[in-house]
Amino acid sequence: MIVVGPQHGGIMEVEVREHGCRFALDFARVYFNSRLSGEHSRLVREIVRDAEAARQRSSEGGGGKKRPCVVADVMAGGGPFAVPPTSP
Repeated sequence: MIVVGPQHGGIMEVEVREHGCRFALDFARVYFNSRLSGEHSRLVREIVRDAEAARQRSSEGGGGKKRPCVVADVMAGGGPFAVPPTSP
């Protein structure tokens, strides 16, 4: 077992690019698994699809207040679900 602590400075700081987004991560502080890239992509597509469907329903309802889409990236580490839908 390797124990990494403050004495190792930025050894665990990395930059990960996934789906057009750049994540600056410190693996000593956050969990991020690039092997789950396909799953991240699938869930982001689901989130965007559901948000667009909700937006469409609210515009068809006529005059209702439009609510923003809220994505809670609970326990997902570096933000692989909440960040990509906000990128251009």
